[in-house]
Amino acid sequence: MGTIPLAPLIFAFLGGIFSALQGLSYKFALLNSRPFPCVAILNLTMAIAAIIALYFTQNSTDYSDYRIYIIAVSQGVAFVITVYFLSLASKMGFLGIGWTFLGMSVIAVVGGAAVFLGEALYSTDILSLMVFIIMIMFMQDNDTDKTADIEGVPIKNMRMIKNGICIILFLLNAVILIAYRFKEYYFSGPETNSALMAAVSGLTAAVVGFTIHFITVKKEDLKITKLEWKGGILVGLTLIAIVFCNFPANKLPAAIMFPIIQGISILGGVVLITAFYKEQLSLRKKIGVLLAVVVIILSANRVAIADYISKIL
Repeated sequence: MGTIPLAPLIFAFLGGIFSALQGLSYKFALLNSRPFPCVAILNLTMAIAAIIALYFTQNSTDYSDYRIYIIAVSQGVAFVITVYFLSLASKMGFLGIGWTFLGMSVIAVVGGAAVFLGEALYSTDILSLMVFIIMIMFMQDNDTDKTADIEGVPIKNMRMIKNGICIILFLLNAVILIAYRFKEYYFSGPETNSALMAAVSGLTAAVVGFTIHFITVKKEDLKITKLEWKGGILVGLTLIAIVFCNFPANKLPAAIMFPIIQGISILGGVVLITAFYKEQLSLRKKIGVLLAVVVIILSANRVAIADYISKIL
């Protein structure tokens, strides 16, 4: 089955750490910013860094291939919608849970890579899927439907709304992550078109975010505040780190790379969010977060565990 290369594995762990920090920075940004200025500023920050990187990667950039633009624009649009639903989760007080479902979209990515890109699946991947299903059961809110006030607006059927938002976040992040696999599939090597993809994706999200903001808000509310700029730039800096860790980590199979990154992101992000912003987690939901760590362990030791299972069977 082969061994797991060390350097991409290190970048995968670093990507997970930066992603956990991003969860905390999102909470700060979304508490002090409207969603569309937030997503526009953070992606503009990333796009500027990617454009600078383009200057140093001219030899590995192909501007003529239309596929990179389709992949990047799709990713940028999905990113805008994702941040909007993250803002709803933050306002409703369950960003930690939403962040968990966002991270667990790794299962859809692993399955998608196997179906569409021909990547191999092992017994440990099936086991990871089973753990994921159990995790969803633990993360479900068993409270009866009730009404809550969000910024003075009464919201009914909170349980149904929470579950719906979590599912949407799961699916949207799967689109964002699978875009990296398609980029790797169509353009061999993590360096090829990496900066171009980040630049186009970031500029797309920035343009869409700013456009929606200026179309939907009143004239007197158009001005973007200093706190919104600070929050957006903070998230953007963490996103830059994640993106540039993801590209070398893409040398790993999807079934290893994404469970590691998203598992660390879930554990670290939820711990940081609950510690700094006092979001409440029941015992069931704490168990659900720990089950996400099990997915990391299964993925990081994917080959060895699969070998052991095949031997005993």
